[in-house]
Amino acid sequence: MLAFVISVPGQPRVASPCTMTIAKSPTLFGFKLGMSQAESEKITGRTAKEDYILLKGSGDRFVQYPTGNMSITIFNFEHDSTVVDATAESLSLSFMDGKLFEIFFSLNSTSDWVKATDTAAFFQKKFGIPAGAWFDDPKNREEGERTASCNGVTIDFATLTSTSGTPMMRFTISETTVRARVDAAREAAKEKHNRNN
Repeated sequence: MLAFVISVPGQPRVASPCTMTIAKSPTLFGFKLGMSQAESEKITGRTAKEDYILLKGSGDRFVQYPTGNMSITIFNFEHDSTVVDATAESLSLSFMDGKLFEIFFSLNSTSDWVKATDTAAFFQKKFGIPAGAWFDDPKNREEGERTASCNGVTIDFATLTSTSGTPMMRFTISETTVRARVDAAREAAKEKHNRNN
């Protein structure tokens, strides 16, 4: 069995068995990692569009750089689900080579996910990800965002406060290697942009 190992400075390394894999990843709002882009488009009723990173150039001009993947974004998406509450304030699906590699969604304060007193333990129960497998990734953009990486699957979540002051959550599950390719394309676009502007 594969184990996820965390190393904390000044503490002994602790191994936590992590059973999540791409094949065992949950179905969320009707979507599962690895499903086809065509099947996802059928569920949403929308066609995926090329994904760009938008960077500000000289003056008020913005420049678009393609990242090599396709995406669909929907607001207030409803779908029956046994894992997550039925409505996402926003849902984004990302595709590479015709396959779904990342699911992102945000939930508001009515969600059991947001109301959980111990979110890591909640995920442990829902996904079989041990509470000890979560760590703070310095690359995360949100304060308090937690990450777990299990057998080719990366999960990030952050509990936040909305502009209206109510609690909310952002959640991402992705195929680790494909996400790394897209992140590398984004970084390359930023470097190219900085050289040219």
